[in-house]
Amino acid sequence: MPSVNPARRPRPLRFACPALLASSLACSPGESPIIAPTTLYFAPHQTTRSLSIHNPGAEAIPLRKIRLDTATPDWGSFLLTDETLPREIPAGAGVELQISADSQHFVDERPHGAAPRYRRGQARLLFAANGARSVDLRFEPAAGDAPWVLLTKLGLFATLVAGLGLVGRRRGLLGTIPWLFLLVVATLPWGPALCFGGLGEPLSASALGQCAEGYGGTPLSLSTPTGGLLLCFALLLLGDLTRCGATLRGAAPATELRLGLRRLLCDLAAILAIAPALIASASLDPAAQIEHQLASGWGLLSHPVAALLAAGALLQRPTSARRVDLEEFALASLYSLVFLGGWALPGPGAAIHALPHGLFIVLALFCGLAKIAGTIALLRRLRRRTAERRQGADSLHLWLLGLAAAALLIRASVATLSAVV
Repeated sequence: MPSVNPARRPRPLRFACPALLASSLACSPGESPIIAPTTLYFAPHQTTRSLSIHNPGAEAIPLRKIRLDTATPDWGSFLLTDETLPREIPAGAGVELQISADSQHFVDERPHGAAPRYRRGQARLLFAANGARSVDLRFEPAAGDAPWVLLTKLGLFATLVAGLGLVGRRRGLLGTIPWLFLLVVATLPWGPALCFGGLGEPLSASALGQCAEGYGGTPLSLSTPTGGLLLCFALLLLGDLTRCGATLRGAAPATELRLGLRRLLCDLAAILAIAPALIASASLDPAAQIEHQLASGWGLLSHPVAALLAAGALLQRPTSARRVDLEEFALASLYSLVFLGGWALPGPGAAIHALPHGLFIVLALFCGLAKIAGTIALLRRLRRRTAERRQGADSLHLWLLGLAAAALLIRASVATLSAVV
């Protein structure tokens, strides 16, 4: 029997190992899709939600077996409303699934002559995308901040008020309580909604909307009253009228009365100049102003005449030449909100969905404060440079008031004609 050379003996493992490795790589799942939000919350006033599924990879991901989990108690109360369900998630892009809840299925009691009372409910959406995936669906009777969130906000606000009071009294900066500043700090949004469970990843608009309503997060403002800007404007004019009344009752010189009346007219001119931008957004809600500018661009670009008139009114407003008072900070905050997008970063609004949520919160807060500081610095610099010219133009604030009223009348007429046509 012929002998076999050991060096030439076949070695099956030498060929099997690379083959097994190649097959395992070919069969391994691709990159996982990004699902946001991971829990969809529904309410009696919010019965539709959208689920975003993003594919960060370079190859399309098949999307299969989209269904409601029949093992969950309320699966029959939810419905996929898309006419055609997507079959794949394109590379580097995403798809959205539209889901609705039938609120009538969650009515627990119908008191006579009162609104129905709802119960909580839950279900689960299942699908396959590089593996089995699931999203929780929950129905909540009411929204709002959790007690610990509200207490944390109140604690931070109380700390701010106490700190301002302490520093102001020691340095003699606070003669009266800065009501306008406190209201602006409490009602203006200082960033997008804060989502507790997604600080390290980008979030979709649907996820941020849920957090703003108090589901899994909170808006970055102490309070969100209806018509928050109207409250700020009313408090501003009320403060001016109160100061003028105190000047008339006291023994103050006529110069202080003239300054008080000039401050009142300048503030009124600024409010009238801001009004066209509010008409365009169709809201007095501070958060709605930012959302409108994220979609259509900053108010400075879409309403340049209004922005110029409002800046002129703030420029003519009498202020302290030595220091920045809290009322000046509040007015700059309102101007930045309406004409500079508030906390919104420069550029397209899509950046909010591209950066990690926690990083974007920090950038948005810094951007909002930088805009306010820039507005104050620019106005004070212009005041110093135009001080001599403004002394000889005592009636300029009256011209600004008239121009602002005329611009508002024209904008309201155009809006009325557009609605009729």
